[in-house]
Amino acid sequence: MNLKKRAAMLAQLALASAALAAVSAVSAQTAFRCEVDGKTVYSEAQCKNAKAVAPTQESAEQKARTDSANAKMQSDNAAVDKRIDKRASDEAKARAAERKAARASAGRAKAEGKRKSAKSPSSKSGSAKAAKAPKAAKKNASKQKRDNRVVSSPKTSP
Repeated sequence: MNLKKRAAMLAQLALASAALAAVSAVSAQTAFRCEVDGKTVYSEAQCKNAKAVAPTQESAEQKARTDSANAKMQSDNAAVDKRIDKRASDEAKARAAERKAARASAGRAKAEGKRKSAKSPSSKSGSAKAAKAPKAAKKNASKQKRDNRVVSSPKTSP
């Protein structure tokens, strides 16, 4: 679950950086200033009597900060990717070890069961006798109850 959350965060971070790049690209395009119904409107499309407006240019300092921030974000993304891959690998190894241990445990239990049955071959006949004993006791008990019943005579009406 935690791995999924990290992957989702990484996807959001990638989406945010793509949006930032798109905004940077749009800001470099030319905009047009138009007069519509006495109001000034800015648009990407040229309109009647439009005047081109030059986009604001970034200073060298702003561009350096942007480049630095982008480089930092890329290195952070690479570090997160590396940690996610390592965790996924470790979890896969742990699951494989658990499956292997479970198979080994089941194999030992099966082998132990075979050894026990090989040691006592008469255990089957003993268990058959033991199974018959309760049935016989039950039969005797029901017979005894029948014998001890009191038979009531039908009531006669006056």
